[in-house]
Amino acid sequence: MRKHNIKDDPCYCNQNIDYVACCETLYEFLNDCKVGLKYDRANRMISILIARNMGRQGIYNCPWCGFKLPPILSDERDDILERDFGVENYMDKDQLAKIPAEFLTDEWWKKRGL
Repeated sequence: MRKHNIKDDPCYCNQNIDYVACCETLYEFLNDCKVGLKYDRANRMISILIARNMGRQGIYNCPWCGFKLPPILSDERDDILERDFGVENYMDKDQLAKIPAEFLTDEWWKKRGL
């Protein structure tokens, strides 16, 4: 595995070890620091990191086997946080403090059967 400086070159591969992928290639690339893929548990999203983590693009199908990936849940998550917890602005520290810990992981959508 490539050594990297977390501060300058974040690697997310160690977060993906227990991810159940549609094919071996996707699983291997999610767990390889040389490949800019990230699995975001809170939003159930696999994304391609763009330009040294300056952005990311969610993907909807596996680039290797074509399997349709589960729907990304960021809109549902945002709707629940706004409706139930009054979180509308993710740039406001006071509103960020309102986000329950379950919404920082996959717990919230698993608990709701999504």
